[in-house]
Amino acid sequence: MKKIITVIMSLTITALVTAPALAEGKTSDPNLSIGFGLTGGLASAWQHTGEGRWDAGYNFGAGLILEKMFTSRLGIHTGFWYIEARADMHMDNMKIETILRTLTLPLYLLVSANKGIFSLNFLFGVDISQIIESRLHTDDPGAIHSDAYITQHLRPSQIGIAMGFNFKFRVRKFVDLFFGVIGDFYATNLMKEHDNYNDYAHLYDARLTMGVLFRTNIFPIPEK
Repeated sequence: MKKIITVIMSLTITALVTAPALAEGKTSDPNLSIGFGLTGGLASAWQHTGEGRWDAGYNFGAGLILEKMFTSRLGIHTGFWYIEARADMHMDNMKIETILRTLTLPLYLLVSANKGIFSLNFLFGVDISQIIESRLHTDDPGAIHSDAYITQHLRPSQIGIAMGFNFKFRVRKFVDLFFGVIGDFYATNLMKEHDNYNDYAHLYDARLTMGVLFRTNIFPIPEK
């Protein structure tokens, strides 16, 4: 986690220093944004098995964001996020807290509606997540162990269908603030082993996002 934060800070400082110089003298608008954001919201799993039931939980995280615009209205939104999710699962009359830590790569098509210093960005695409750790915890006195690591029993790679929007506004010539909502439904089965095709567990979430973006002209749009 410390290494991720160091990389985010280094890229942010680089963007702040180089953005004005890179954009100066160019006739095309800055179209590559680099920044960072925070996220948090609801998380759970849609499960159909003979055992277990999930409650609604929560998640939170932070990440690096990259946006490349090909026109003023069409671009790609990507980045790299660390997200931690927590939700309670009920099994055999026992409440068990499930903790998932993931690294997530978003790949979204960005469609923008612009008006002055404001823009509304619609996002559609996929989230590619890698589970780096999963743990169960319970305070039930009947449990043999209060903690158990279950990463080896889960499919580490998860692919989710994502959709949402960001509301963005310019606060300085090369600086944008944004906030928005993104939702995921993971099509891949969370469980590595299951009895038959009727047994499944799919992660889903709805998250608020906010952050700052620094616009640069490192890769300018070619002049017509």
